[in-house]
Amino acid sequence: MAGAAVEIGYGITNPSYVSGTLSNAGLIRGDDSGVFLRVVPLAPQSTLRKLVNTGTLVATGAGGGPALEIESGASFGDPTGAGGPALTSTGPGASIGRIENSGTVHHGFRVENQDVVVTAVGSPGTFAGGTLVVPDGGLTNGSGTHTLAADVAVGGGAGTFFVDGTLRLLGIQSVTGNFTQPPGGTVLIGLFGEHPGDYGRLDITG
Repeated sequence: MAGAAVEIGYGITNPSYVSGTLSNAGLIRGDDSGVFLRVVPLAPQSTLRKLVNTGTLVATGAGGGPALEIESGASFGDPTGAGGPALTSTGPGASIGRIENSGTVHHGFRVENQDVVVTAVGSPGTFAGGTLVVPDGGLTNGSGTHTLAADVAVGGGAGTFFVDGTLRLLGIQSVTGNFTQPPGGTVLIGLFGEHPGDYGRLDITG
């Protein structure tokens, strides 16, 4: 579908009822967030499998809301990885604002043409599997807490992964690019992972 402009509340909410793919080639915008993925009480196992953006996805409210909001307990993407990244924002005109993940994103994302900021509010968010790919910029783990169980690739290996918020590492993840932890950032290293011998670590190429 081509996104329609919406100025109040959420541009699109509850697409998780569809359990399929949401495609935007136009403009999706809302005051609070562009796309809001929430827990569905009557269908808690339903999830939006994929969001494909070749247009613009943004929040326009004065509070600076997220373009994509995943609430606590909500799931986004295909846990098997068969469908590829949960989010792709690709093509010459594609643009997406801040991603607020307080739920679980399966199998990563690919966002072209820009830097990417991810935040969490209240509950910690999780990136489970796959790779967070930002080929043309850097990635910032901003306010809130995220568990990183995915790899990171930024700027074709020349970009930077910034940790301004709190990052939890329970296993060994790779960063293709550089890594910067400003004074306000925190990295929590797990000493005991899911399997014997597991521990938190970042393998950084830059």
